[in-house]
Formats: sequence, C-alpha cells, structure tokens
Amino acid sequence: MHSAHNLCRLPDRARRGLIGLVCALSLGACSPKFDWREMPAANERVTALFPAKPESATRQVTLGGASYAMTLTGARVDQAQFAAGHLVVLDGRSAQAVAAEWAAAMQANLRGTATAAPKTVQVAGAEGAIEVTARGTVEGSSGQLLARFAWRGGDVFCAIALGPDRSLSAEAAEQFVTSLKLR
Repeated sequence: MHSAHNLCRLPDRARRGLIGLVCALSLGACSPKFDWREMPAANERVTALFPAKPESATRQVTLGGASYAMTLTGARVDQAQFAAGHLVVLDGRSAQAVAAEWAAAMQANLRGTATAAPKTVQVAGAEGAIEVTARGTVEGSSGQLLARFAWRGGDVFCAIALGPDRSLSAEAAEQFVTSLKLR
C-alpha cells in the first residue's frame, strides 16, 4: 500500500510513463503462442479460425467400409493440431451417418474414451452437427480431442482440435471448433 501511495506522488507524466512501461512489459511476457486468423479451408468449402498458417492435403479414408477422398487443412502449434476437413458422400449413404463414423474413427485413433455422449450443436450453414470429446493418448502423452462434425446434403465437414494436455488448452480447442462455418 505504501508503494502505491508513492506512485500517486509521482508527476502525472512520469506516472503515465511508468504505467505504460508496466503494461508493455506485461504484454511482452504473455505473448501468445497462437496467432489466430480466419482462413478458408478444405478446398474453400469452410472457414475456420486457425492458430497458425495452415496447410492442406487430400487423402483416401475408409469409413463404414466405403472409401472417400478427404481434404484436411491443418495447423500445428507445439504438439497441438487443428484441422478443418471435408468429404463428399457419393455412395447414397446418409451424410449424418458418415459424420458419426468419422467421429468414431477419430476417437479410435486417439485410443480414447468419450468424455461425454455426442451432442447436437449448431454450425453456421449446416443442416446438422454433432460435437464429440474424448481423452486418450496423443504423441505418447495424456491428451484430448474436441471435434465438430457437420453435414449438408451429401457433404460432411469437420473441425478437429487434438493434442497433449500440455500443448492444447480447453479454451484453444473450443475457440477453434466453434469457429467452423460452412461456405
């Protein structure tokens, strides 16, 4: 309390300068490791708020015995991974069923267990969407998965945040998956 009283005795100009310096040093000490930016993803079928510059790739995946070309756009910060994806359901199957299979496959890859039943959520531009959460092993450490799978017509979309607990906070995962918007 005594030092705060002495701060008040400083001339206004010196006090403002000292307060400005403290604020600048505080901000510098807490520089974010995430550089959030909204970007188009998955062949520009969606937008999402990525924490770093993303890269895209397309590969074949098997879901429910059928093969699909899946395009993922992803970014990595430390060991945390953030990806937005898209695939087209061409075999007459329900896009909702394929979304559920994709969610189950992500949980299986994590060798994890769901922390809650899939819940219905809203995703801008989607006919329907679910959110899944799981805990398991990521890069040899205890980690988490938070993902949203959405569908519209014969298209399935996703936003996935995955990483070890030390690299992926619940807040960063939530910020990413809730930013998914269909175009």
